[in-house]
Amino acid sequence: MSASHTENENAMAKVSAQFIHDIATPLAVIQLLANTLETYLPDLLSEHQELKNLGKEIVDISSEDYDLIKGSATRIKALTQQVNKEVKEYWQKIESQKSVENFAAPQAIKLITAVSLDNNLSILVVEDDAIHQKIASKLLSNQHQVDLAANGQEAIELCRKKTYDLILMDLHMPVMGGEQAVAEIIKQETFSAVIIGLTNRPLGSEKKQLLQQGFTGFIEKPLNLDELKKLIEDWLINR
Repeated sequence: MSASHTENENAMAKVSAQFIHDIATPLAVIQLLANTLETYLPDLLSEHQELKNLGKEIVDISSEDYDLIKGSATRIKALTQQVNKEVKEYWQKIESQKSVENFAAPQAIKLITAVSLDNNLSILVVEDDAIHQKIASKLLSNQHQVDLAANGQEAIELCRKKTYDLILMDLHMPVMGGEQAVAEIIKQETFSAVIIGLTNRPLGSEKKQLLQQGFTGFIEKPLNLDELKKLIEDWLINR
């Protein structure tokens, strides 16, 4: 492969990474707002109709506007999911061009506990972005015990005090990033967790090195439970 071809591939990967990074958080915000609308809007519209029926002086809403408002959350959510799907497919195409293993080699990491999201787990989410923290907490806290850390240093301290089944570790954070934090966490005698890296850009050649350093696998943000479950199941099969 020529040097110019390699440079073009690297340039494309950087552009792709920046594109995904720039839209990931706004999409997560839109999805949260859509979920909020979908949850609370029907009750608000019902209360408005009750007040109207009671003869209260309120701003009237036409039937056309009523239907438009009622369906807005669903439409926003559908469009966001469509964009997310297209971004994920694009990322997969970039990743498929890399000859890098998707899962850590068993000899490269300590013996770790087999986990399943079907069970009640102790989970540590290490993420500096408050929005992604809320998404992860909302998705996981109904069934699992979830602790939050805003950077790698906080994660190390929590892991000294408590043993976790699963750690979701953002790679890029202030104070201390995920790579450095994992290097310290796996040294602890009580360590037995599955560590999933959270990222919003293609990893490319970095992935192999990160897997050798203790990560079990990687998942893109915002967190998706189905994708996380599949990643863990695939890892258990290939470990």
